[in-house]
Amino acid sequence: SAAKIAILDLCIPTLKQLSESEYERLLQMLDWVIAADEKVDLFEFMLQHSLSRHLSSHFFSGKRKLDRGPGPTKGLSESGDILLSMMAWNGRDSKGAAKAFKFAVEGSTPFESRVPSLLPEDSLNSELVLAALAAFEEASPLVKKRILEMCGHAAAEDGVLTNEEAELLRVVADGIGTALPPFLS
Repeated sequence: SAAKIAILDLCIPTLKQLSESEYERLLQMLDWVIAADEKVDLFEFMLQHSLSRHLSSHFFSGKRKLDRGPGPTKGLSESGDILLSMMAWNGRDSKGAAKAFKFAVEGSTPFESRVPSLLPEDSLNSELVLAALAAFEEASPLVKKRILEMCGHAAAEDGVLTNEEAELLRVVADGIGTALPPFLS
């Protein structure tokens, strides 16, 4: 939902005015709220990742960094498979996911000269997604643009971009450190 994303964007400057201890408390409370139902939905994931990404560098620049990351990252090829599979499986059955994945990779240049492959839906988790985002965050602007375009193609394969797909694209763009194209902002 665009309204949630807009509100989050408006809150970031205000949240930068918190003290370091207030920021750590905010993250702790957010973790508790997210863990309460023992599952992480898309908005919770986006909120947690976005707050950490935009605020941790503000509160911990030049000091210890708050470790909320996944650890070692995979190569761009495997990371591309993870992000594209996440987009392809979103709200689709196996046939729809395969079609969306194929649509996303057709005509694109594979990362690291490897043909992309759709991962099983049950193999995807937040740790893998965070690792994939971290891998692409270190990539060149051209590579970031390419993966974001491919994710956009997977999301809009059916000609419709849902609010949830727009949120996912926002997570990807934010996570790799690039902007969404104006038509999605």
